Amino acid sequence: MWCGAAFLLATVLLPVQASPLLPEEAARRAVQVDPRLKRARALTEAAEAYSRGAGAQPNPVLQISGVAGDTREDANSLTQPLEIAGQPRLRREIADKTALANSAFEKAVRQEVALEAAKAYYNYWQAVEFMRLSKSQLELAGKLLDIASQRLRLGEISESELFRARLLHTQTELALVEAEEGLLLSQQSLNLLLSNENGVPELPSFTGDVPMAPPFPLETSSGDFSQLEQQISERPELKESLSKASVAKLEADLAGRAGAPDLRFTAYRSSLGHGAVQGLQVSVVIPLFDWGRLGAAHARQKKLAEARVHEISIVRRELQNELQTALTKYKVAAKKREALIDQVSRQVELVQLAQRGYEIGLISLFEVIDAQDANLRARQAFIDAEADYQRARVQLWWAAGLPLSPENSDEDAKKGIFIP
Repeated sequence: MWCGAAFLLATVLLPVQASPLLPEEAARRAVQVDPRLKRARALTEAAEAYSRGAGAQPNPVLQISGVAGDTREDANSLTQPLEIAGQPRLRREIADKTALANSAFEKAVRQEVALEAAKAYYNYWQAVEFMRLSKSQLELAGKLLDIASQRLRLGEISESELFRARLLHTQTELALVEAEEGLLLSQQSLNLLLSNENGVPELPSFTGDVPMAPPFPLETSSGDFSQLEQQISERPELKESLSKASVAKLEADLAGRAGAPDLRFTAYRSSLGHGAVQGLQVSVVIPLFDWGRLGAAHARQKKLAEARVHEISIVRRELQNELQTALTKYKVAAKKREALIDQVSRQVELVQLAQRGYEIGLISLFEVIDAQDANLRARQAFIDAEADYQRARVQLWWAAGLPLSPENSDEDAKKGIFIP
């Protein structure tokens, strides 16, 4: 009994260990809290709310008069105007298409926020790995300085060689300070997107000599890069442009019916007392002619609709260019990453052998420094290549119009797209 109570108390009082942050979780959190997406959602809801009543007829008008003198027959009346040239239908279609455009804009913002979060995640991972590398280099430089001091006491090396070891240690300390600065800046950027004030995101740990970043879950069943071009039509930016072009055309049609006749039903009564003149009236209201204002508005709307059609082509070209650029960068990043993997593994072994060789006096300090410098450059190059590769994968997926959302992976698998 006491053991159970102690376990329960420990469970309540001990802090819960936060699970490591994965890139898809960073994207999900960013989407939940980003104010740009909340603004886009509010605009979508506003457009949807308007579309529910945009196709209604004009409101009825009630007129009640207090008269001094002779009373007109229609002093008190109820009038219902009716637009009979299709204006309500056009307004409803305009509102529906506007809602679709806003919904597409919201999806585009969602994609951009998720993309920013994924890139910020890999920027942070890159800074974390540079920090780890700088710490390990400082540790190696410290061991090297200790070995050099010991060998100086034994008379095996000169003071100048010890000075070189101290200089290397100082340089690695400065490199650590620069790595700390980069880590802080990338951490601030990621925390801003996640609304995680002053938090330190914990990343998944890895085993082995080659640092690998957690991949964003983009893989699906099968396919090749040739199918990516077909996904351009799924980009929300293109869908938004198509909807806006439809809205502009409908607005031009609506502007062309501004001078159409209307129908009015009126129930009237001259007074609210007895003996009043009353009746029902059906009227057709026909505008006689236009001084030019309505025609000018119609001409303007037609040209705006024409501009929207050309804008579709512009957007499609921009999206195709984004996709081709993303594909090229992805292929280059994949090749660089593959070429550097083996090099990093070999450099780690060379540094360890060089340090042991210097400890027993087989090689000089300069050879050890050269080996350590080569290892540093190789590991820095691979960390850069790994971060570039992961960012390029996400960028290519985004440019193809595929959603950066793990819950949609089953749907995407049916499309046969594969990004290794």
